[in-house]
Amino acid sequence: MKKFTFLCALLFSFCGIMTAQQVTSVDQLSNSKVYTMSSSRGYWMSGDTQLANGGTSISEDNPTAYQFGFYQAADGNYYLYSVTAGKFVVADGDGEGVFKYSIESPMTFVTDGVTEGCFLIQLGDYTMNFGGSKEVAINSWNTADDGNILTIMEAGDIEESVMQAAYDAVSGFGAAVEALENAISALEGIEIGDGLNQYSVEGATAEEVSAAIES
Repeated sequence: MKKFTFLCALLFSFCGIMTAQQVTSVDQLSNSKVYTMSSSRGYWMSGDTQLANGGTSISEDNPTAYQFGFYQAADGNYYLYSVTAGKFVVADGDGEGVFKYSIESPMTFVTDGVTEGCFLIQLGDYTMNFGGSKEVAINSWNTADDGNILTIMEAGDIEESVMQAAYDAVSGFGAAVEALENAISALEGIEIGDGLNQYSVEGATAEEVSAAIES
């Protein structure tokens, strides 16, 4: 009986190891899977509002925080999706990867000069790094080293519709804003700036502005 129990435990252990499949090529990625990313300096994880270093092992208390989707849109671009935040990851230009309803930072998977089966991952123009003190450093440093050579492991399933809905909502909002800006810009004397409430109107009636918005 003890031998049978031992063999069963060994079998389940073996099966558990087999289910954790390493991704060695981009064409293995799926919109219905989630993944972990790790370097020798730690695992990438989702903090409250931005990416963080989750240490050298996955926490048993919150494994979902270590899971990410690599959503491939119809245009072929990939976007990094935080499962726990329900948002995409954007490189903010100050070294952080923040969670936003935005697709500003398409992913690039770099394999040249990288350990076989691993990747450097860029978000927009910036590479995902853990610095020498294991701090998050999403910046222009793109020389392969211990902080940015990433191993991608399959970690589970996700409904493809979840990431697609997030993407559609973001891209739809962007299209609506662009259409609004184009309509308002067509009115003589209206200038559009950056940010909220950055519109100036000269020589346009309220009816003209309203008509532009409704169109």
